[in-house]
Amino acid sequence: MEGIIAILLLFGAIPIIILFAVWVISNHRYKTRNRMADVLQQYATSGKEPPTDLVKSIGLPFRQPHTDLRRGLIAIAIGLATCVLGLVTDGKDETAGLLGLSAFPIFIGLALLGFWYFVGRKTENV
Repeated sequence: MEGIIAILLLFGAIPIIILFAVWVISNHRYKTRNRMADVLQQYATSGKEPPTDLVKSIGLPFRQPHTDLRRGLIAIAIGLATCVLGLVTDGKDETAGLLGLSAFPIFIGLALLGFWYFVGRKTENV
């Protein structure tokens, strides 16, 4: 009975910690947006024009240039590292599993590189 409780606590703690972290991040973003809305409301009631920096910071987040390129290269590197790990192992079952697993980040990285090449470079200054 104690073993079952220990296993449940061990594997139950991980999702609880992840959910708590997601809640903390979401709550912080929610409070920050509310504070920004309150500041804009104060500008609107006072009749003053809000600074353009403030209005821009409330809108969509600024996208760094070449984000797809960076993420694509990182995903390909992770896939290649997993592929090398699969080739280094001695077992045939593990090798096939790791080689198959390494295909996912490689193809995701290639898709991100495609987005960067075909779309991202044309809309960088947006």
